[in-house]
Amino acid sequence: MVLYQGKTTLQAHGLPLSPEQEVMGSTSQIVSVLASTMSSSTTTAIFADNFFTSLELVRYLKDINCRYTGTVRENRIGKPPLKPVKEMEKKTVPRGTIDYVSSDDGILVAFNRHGSRATVICLQVLQ
Repeated sequence: MVLYQGKTTLQAHGLPLSPEQEVMGSTSQIVSVLASTMSSSTTTAIFADNFFTSLELVRYLKDINCRYTGTVRENRIGKPPLKPVKEMEKKTVPRGTIDYVSSDDGILVAFNRHGSRATVICLQVLQ
């Protein structure tokens, strides 16, 4: 079992990184390593907040058949053809409005306006 310890998690446990993991950001590396220690990633679903979520992580986990859902920071999703968050947060946009886009590999990115803020969600669509 590997316990999350912040930036020192990987060093504290002496965990090696695969070539795919080495090119990831530090938070994506930590989640991917923790996921690789699970006994059965195919029956596992990971839920995380926007500190850990990135498209590179979601794609990596999809490749190892591990499901993932998380909120994501706008600067970690590239430039999908979605309405800008600033536009979704305008008071003229009704609550509950959703804008989304999905990729050919089954990754969905959605904006949901609730309250005064828009939430960006990234998840895998089961295929």
